Amino acid sequence: MYAAESESRRLLDIFDVTPDLTVLSDAGGAVIYLNAAARKFFGLAQPELDLMNSEQLVGLSKWFGRVTDEMLQMLMEQGSWAGELEIRRHDGVLVPMLVQMAVHYRPGTQEVDCYSGMARDVTERKSLQESLQLQATHDQLTGLPNRAFLFDKIERAMEGMKASAAPSRSALLFIDIDHFKKFNDTLGHAKGDLVLQQVASRLSEVVRPGDTIARFGGDEFIVLCERLDAASDAVVIAHRVDAACRAPFEIEGSEIAVSVSIGISEIDPSEADPLAVIRDADAAMYEAKAGGRGRWVIFDDKMGARATERRRIESWMRETLHGEEFSVQYQPVVSLQTGELIAVEALLRWQHDESSIAPDLFVPIAEETGLIVPIGAWVLRTACAQMAAWQQLPGWSALGLSVNVSGRQLQDPGFGSLAEAAVSEFGLAPDTLSFEITETVLLHDAAAWGERLEPLKELGIQISLDDFGTGHSSLTYLRRFPADTVKLDQSFVSGIETNLQDCAIVTAVINLCTTLGLSCVAEGVETFAQLELLKSLGCEAGQGHLFAPSLEPSDFAKQFLGELGPG
Repeated sequence: MYAAESESRRLLDIFDVTPDLTVLSDAGGAVIYLNAAARKFFGLAQPELDLMNSEQLVGLSKWFGRVTDEMLQMLMEQGSWAGELEIRRHDGVLVPMLVQMAVHYRPGTQEVDCYSGMARDVTERKSLQESLQLQATHDQLTGLPNRAFLFDKIERAMEGMKASAAPSRSALLFIDIDHFKKFNDTLGHAKGDLVLQQVASRLSEVVRPGDTIARFGGDEFIVLCERLDAASDAVVIAHRVDAACRAPFEIEGSEIAVSVSIGISEIDPSEADPLAVIRDADAAMYEAKAGGRGRWVIFDDKMGARATERRRIESWMRETLHGEEFSVQYQPVVSLQTGELIAVEALLRWQHDESSIAPDLFVPIAEETGLIVPIGAWVLRTACAQMAAWQQLPGWSALGLSVNVSGRQLQDPGFGSLAEAAVSEFGLAPDTLSFEITETVLLHDAAAWGERLEPLKELGIQISLDDFGTGHSSLTYLRRFPADTVKLDQSFVSGIETNLQDCAIVTAVINLCTTLGLSCVAEGVETFAQLELLKSLGCEAGQGHLFAPSLEPSDFAKQFLGELGPG
């Protein structure tokens, strides 16, 4: 008897030092033991516990306040129960606990001897689980739901619309910050992140309660608007989003102007999946950008067809990056005063299967996706290699080489090294190479672009301002941008014979170039009358179908280098 009591005492001493709550009750449910952890949790001192009789001590269900009849029934039927419960601490706080309860019988009988319960605080574990769940479903930078959360939410919205007896409308707003890359490039990524956070905050302020805002990725946000009374309600929300984002942003003491392009698509519950719904809104957003940015557009089927075509072209481009579908053709640049060939422009062409794809169709897609960086690098090396080959011809007279370069390429950190390596590898004089940059690039901080081009200028590479006159031209651009040549856009050249305004603009640009010491090249020269008029105005050079279209290297060599040898 003494040995048994001693063994029981040792067990209770062991229980007393465990961090888990341990409770024993007799067969009637009256508590007969609480270990130190349990006494502290319930705010009971040992002397106080000893003074309480069995009627004063509340049963096990008091301590495990959420124990249900079903749990007790399972305990009696199976001899044990385990699960998670919230137990009320002495200060009233409910604490999540992992609980194990067991029933103990007298040896050799079915008579209940006592009940035991052990509980472990799982607050930290649950907090970690919730944190991991939040990370899995929410964007860390903005705190908004992420793409995974959004997909699930759209799917449930579509299911709800199908199941609803009453007609129900829902819509998506696909929101993209215009020229966001400019913020990162000019302000730095840290301030770019602040812009994203403030945009997220403003979106939260203007959508309806119950609408879901998600950061879809990068500078893209999506708003899911459920239970709309009419499709026009989505437009009202788009107006509010647009107005909220147009108000100046205060970023570390600097005022930043932001605009957004918004695509609106009403959700069709019969769509295959959430991705199809998002693609519709994305297609409308793309149309908003193509139409000038800072606006909203409602999706229609034609947009869907154009978006499908863009995706198809992008897919083809990715497949042909290392193939042989791309080629470089060459168009002559001629001195208008002497008629001599003075330069060639390298032009990218794409022959896919049996048909050619126009540059104005695939180049913008290449720029959007970043594919223009590897494609442009290939064009530069190919053109330099061709010039190096032509230089070996007998009687060669040095020609200039012009290569078109996009803003996306100039932003690539490795572009300067690529250019330097190309002229070095192929033995070209740097001052014979000219990079043509469209004027529209300068709409976004000409001074910053000028700084980016300075290393190229230091190498001796020339800079041409292409399509001049198409991008809200400003004399400031010419003053702050390190251009050597201005190329008059063909839209002005084509009208100089009949349109007095076009003729006046062309005259003014030629005179300005002369004053600033810049070369002037007229694009799209197609008639002798245009040629004569440009000559009389003092334009130095021209290119266009009057001289020759873009040609394959062999055809170019035969037509313009025939006396020098084969191409």
